[in-house]
Amino acid sequence: MDARDFVTAMQEEVLNDSVEMYKKFLRLPTQELSPMWRAIAATYAQMDDEHQAAFDAMIRQIIIDTLSNVFGIIDGPTLLRKYRDNFYLEYGPERVRLNGDLQDIFLENLEAIRNTSGKH
Repeated sequence: MDARDFVTAMQEEVLNDSVEMYKKFLRLPTQELSPMWRAIAATYAQMDDEHQAAFDAMIRQIIIDTLSNVFGIIDGPTLLRKYRDNFYLEYGPERVRLNGDLQDIFLENLEAIRNTSGKH
């Protein structure tokens, strides 16, 4: 696995799968949900299709922003307040270094998707 493979896997499993999970979750009968999720699902159910699509887009954007920030922290451009040293992300027995360009690769992937599909 190299950095591009890692970012693609994170994009598929954390971003895409999570968005789909939330969409399904919001459509479950409210009695199957925890009290916090009941209120959110009930509000979602009252929205028309346009507002539900906007809510789904908001969830997607929140996950994108979160992943981008985490990649930025692992790469180094974004620093944690109390921890100023560099992080190193390695994979496999050969200890292939993954970080350094994760955030850039992630944002490039998103831009490529937007350019080919027109989605934002």
